Amino acid sequence: MNPRTRRLVNDQKRVGVRFKASKFIQVEPTGNPADSYRITYKVKGLIKEANGTIKERDNHQVEIKLDLSYPRGQPKVKMLTPIFHPNINSTRVCIADNWTPQEFLDDLIIRIGQMITYQDYNSRSPLDGKAARWATQNDSRFPVDDQDLFPPQILPKIQRRGPAMVTIGLGERYEDKGATAKDEIAGSLTEKIKTTGQGFHTGQTGTHIIRYNVKNKAGVAAKEVTRTVVIEDKPKEDKTSSTIRIVIEDEEPAPQSSSTKASGEVPQKSKIENKREPCLDLEQVQEHADSVGFNQTEDLQTYITRQDDCEASLQTLKQELEEQRAKSDGIEQELQSIKEKHQSAINQIDTQAEKTQKGIEQLKTDLHQQVERVAQLRSENESLKEHLSKQLSDQKQIKRDIKEVSEKRGIDLAEQSKQVGKLDKNLEDLKKIHADQMDELVGELHKQINQWKAGGAAASPDISERIKRCEALVKSTVDALTQKVEAQIQKLSEQIKKWDSRSSSSTQPLSEQPINLAKLKGKALYLWVSEAEHQPITFEELTQGVESGKINPDTYIYHDDLQDWTALKHV
Repeated sequence: MNPRTRRLVNDQKRVGVRFKASKFIQVEPTGNPADSYRITYKVKGLIKEANGTIKERDNHQVEIKLDLSYPRGQPKVKMLTPIFHPNINSTRVCIADNWTPQEFLDDLIIRIGQMITYQDYNSRSPLDGKAARWATQNDSRFPVDDQDLFPPQILPKIQRRGPAMVTIGLGERYEDKGATAKDEIAGSLTEKIKTTGQGFHTGQTGTHIIRYNVKNKAGVAAKEVTRTVVIEDKPKEDKTSSTIRIVIEDEEPAPQSSSTKASGEVPQKSKIENKREPCLDLEQVQEHADSVGFNQTEDLQTYITRQDDCEASLQTLKQELEEQRAKSDGIEQELQSIKEKHQSAINQIDTQAEKTQKGIEQLKTDLHQQVERVAQLRSENESLKEHLSKQLSDQKQIKRDIKEVSEKRGIDLAEQSKQVGKLDKNLEDLKKIHADQMDELVGELHKQINQWKAGGAAASPDISERIKRCEALVKSTVDALTQKVEAQIQKLSEQIKKWDSRSSSSTQPLSEQPINLAKLKGKALYLWVSEAEHQPITFEELTQGVESGKINPDTYIYHDDLQDWTALKHV
């Protein structure tokens, strides 16, 4: 039987004996030997209802499982019924703070009951924080149930061998028969009985008390058992009044000798079977009887009875000795098995230790490689940080350049728009001047012609010829001036187109640039004219200017929601 099985058997026996009469704790074991228990506690505990009310409950169930690690590992304890406790939740009961393999299962069952009744709880190391806080605030209510859950102790029992009172004569030899002891859990305790009061002298009359006491492994003492020995000075009888006759009954009568026949004595027969050497020699009994004056047959029978008792005690001792030898042989075999298992375990541990050492060396190598890798990554990280810092600096510089170019381009576009406007005005003025000059010239010519006609020169062929030449000259002059004006207009138009192409070289055509002006409605708008001039403009004016083409999509606009001046095409 291995140590775990032996412990399970012992636990089941202890639990069955200890709680068989308990009115608070009921135990239902499962398995042979039992490795699972369902415990019912009929004591008061606390539960928390859905609405947060704390109420008492007087029936609780707990499941205890003893897995393969038991008793080195703690039992697995789980509540099967609701409970509100700092050290108990829905999955387990916290017993690890006080658990040791030396704690018996029956003591653990009692300890769990004390936890349920709040006789034992620890709010500093809780499983349920809410219950711990509540318990700290309401410690005056504890314990919820103060019932003593320890069942009455089951005392070992001592059984005295022989009568409770023995009377012997003065000077007689006394041999005590002893006693036996038994415990319902540990079994026989006979060898552990402590006997006191045997050291008295039979040469003096008096009364002596022999005491028998024993304790089990738990230290529980049995009720003391005693024997009273009375030593009396019995009066001596007349030796001649009667003769002590010892009758020895053999299976077959021995042949009588001539001396026996002559004396007329009765053949002796023994009533004692000669199975083993008797404790008392009959001749010694005869001599002792003669010395003290015992010549009654009843006194001899007392000695024979004592001899039978002595033989019975000897037989009992021999049986106990055989039992102890059998147990010793079994223990030696189990010890040998344990030694073999221990050696096997040591070998396995050595093998595992060797593997573990190799694993540790490999882990050290891997760790060293990881450290080098981390150092490399850190170096790369520093390089990346420097590169990123440089990129961010370049990005900021690019943003500044873009802003500067955008501002400069906005200024150039505004200046170009202003110059185009001046050219358009100059062209219109030129057209007007040309038209006025032509009208004035034509008027003068007509006036001159009319004067010639009025002077009578109409009939003269020379005058008519001259008029025709004048008209041709006027026409040619007008045509020449018209060509010059048109050439100047063409030149101005080409210059305007050149400026337009230069301003739109990096942008889409105006017709392809979507401008969402609806976002600007209701804003206080300002139009960029120059670095020193910002012109206020209404939303309607801006819309009309864009639709008519007077306001270019690259024109800069500003309002309070913008962080900086922004081209219309980017609004």
